[in-house]
Amino acid sequence: MLNPRRRKKARRYLYYQILLSLVVILFLGSVGVGYAAWNDLLSIEGTVSTGYIEPVFCDVELCSNGCKGSGQVYLFQQGKRLYVDIIDAEHGDVYFLNFKVKNEGTVPVETESLVLCSGDALDIKFIHEPESIIDGQDFTEGTIRIKVLKVKEDCTNAFMAQLFFRQITVL
Repeated sequence: MLNPRRRKKARRYLYYQILLSLVVILFLGSVGVGYAAWNDLLSIEGTVSTGYIEPVFCDVELCSNGCKGSGQVYLFQQGKRLYVDIIDAEHGDVYFLNFKVKNEGTVPVETESLVLCSGDALDIKFIHEPESIIDGQDFTEGTIRIKVLKVKEDCTNAFMAQLFFRQITVL
């Protein structure tokens, strides 16, 4: 059994513990109420991801319609660039480059411009231009006609076709 002095001391200690606990609870509660009373700001935060665009060449074929020369097409840079190699081409030969452009992205793209560059030895034209808008995961087809006008001494004729795409602006 506890002695009466110790019992009194234990009660006083318990009283102080309860009082201190109540003071702490009231203090923390008043801080929250005070913060709520002085803060009238409401905010919403979020992230919006619009996706990405990735037009690439796929299913490329070179047709030579009875020409003596033969050719191959090579894809580079994960389908962003293609290289056409025609061997033994003669004056007047006509080749057709059939290609597909696929938008592997999630956002629709629009053709900004089609650029064909060649020297005076080749006549390059779009026979069938690709559609101007390609939805996400969709494709379009195009055909370029390559006509040999002159055969150069070093037997090389170069041309460049560039298709510039941009994301469609949605209002």
